[in-house]
Amino acid sequence: MKTELKDYIFSTLSIILILTLTFLLIYLISLIASSRFGKLSLLIYILLFLIIYGLTTVFYLRILNLFFPLKQGTYEMNHTQFTLWKHHAVVGELGRLALRIFFPVFLRPIFYKLLGARIGGYVAIGGVITDPLLTTIEDYAVLGQDSIVTSHTMVFNNFFLKPVVIGRGVTVGINAVIMPGVEIGENSIVAPGAVVTMDTKIPSNEFCGGVPAKKIKDIEPST
Repeated sequence: MKTELKDYIFSTLSIILILTLTFLLIYLISLIASSRFGKLSLLIYILLFLIIYGLTTVFYLRILNLFFPLKQGTYEMNHTQFTLWKHHAVVGELGRLALRIFFPVFLRPIFYKLLGARIGGYVAIGGVITDPLLTTIEDYAVLGQDSIVTSHTMVFNNFFLKPVVIGRGVTVGINAVIMPGVEIGENSIVAPGAVVTMDTKIPSNEFCGGVPAKKIKDIEPST
C-alpha cells in the first residue's frame, strides 16, 4: 500500500490537533473539578484522557466525513478517496483504541454506532467492523466472535470501497469474513470461518459457508 509523505503529514497534524483539544478539555475539567473536589487522581486523569481523546477523534472524523465523505467506488492508489480512507484508518484507529475499554462486548453495538455504523435494535457484535461509516446492520443480527466486516479491499493497484448491508436476523458465524459490497438477506446464516467475497448477494433464508462462501441449503423462514 503506497503512502506518501503528505499522507503522514496530514494524519500527524490531525492527531496533534486532537491531542491539543484533548489536553485543553482535560485542563478545563481539572480546574472545575479541583475547585469542588480537590486534586484529581492519576487514574482519573488517564480515564479522562482516553474518553476525551476517543470522543474528540470521533467528532473530528464525523465532521470530516460531512464535508469530504467516503464514497463507494473503485479507485487507483493516487486517488483522493484512497488518501481520505487512509486518513480515517490511521486517525480513527487511535481513537477506537482509546474508547474500546469503555465498551465491553455487550456494548459493542453502541460503540460502532458512535463510530458511524447504522445498527438496529437487539444486535450482538462479537467481531470487528473496520469501516463503520459504510456498514449497516439491521435488527436482531448477530456477528460471531472474531468475525470481520470490511468495506474496503485492495487488489493489485485498485482500491475498492463498498458498503456492506447485513439484514434483519442474520447470523454471521465466528471467524467469518464479510467483504466489501456484500448484502445478506433477512434471517440468513453465514457459517463459521466462511469468506463472503466482494459483491456477493445472499438472499433471505439461506445458509451458506466455505471459502468462498456458497449456498449450502435453504432455511425455513422464521415465524
